[in-house]
Amino acid sequence: MKEDNRSKLRSAPGNEKHLFVYIDPHAFLPWIVLIDQEPPPDPPSLPPEVDVVWAATEAIGARQQYVAWRAEKNTPFRSLGVVP
Repeated sequence: MKEDNRSKLRSAPGNEKHLFVYIDPHAFLPWIVLIDQEPPPDPPSLPPEVDVVWAATEAIGARQQYVAWRAEKNTPFRSLGVVP
């Protein structure tokens, strides 16, 4: 995680800090995992500054539609499927 993101989250107001990660379709391996696989069964390792992490990418052949996963601290990712 980039240090500027950590710094922004540390200084942001509120009790729950969200990190959104966009996966560019040109980054084939992470892209195809989001598109074609189930989320892993283990929770992601999140730094203390992050309570919720989102991962999203463009859906195959779908204009203005995205595939998204979401995980909370100590909770595995869950797929939100295709979202508009």
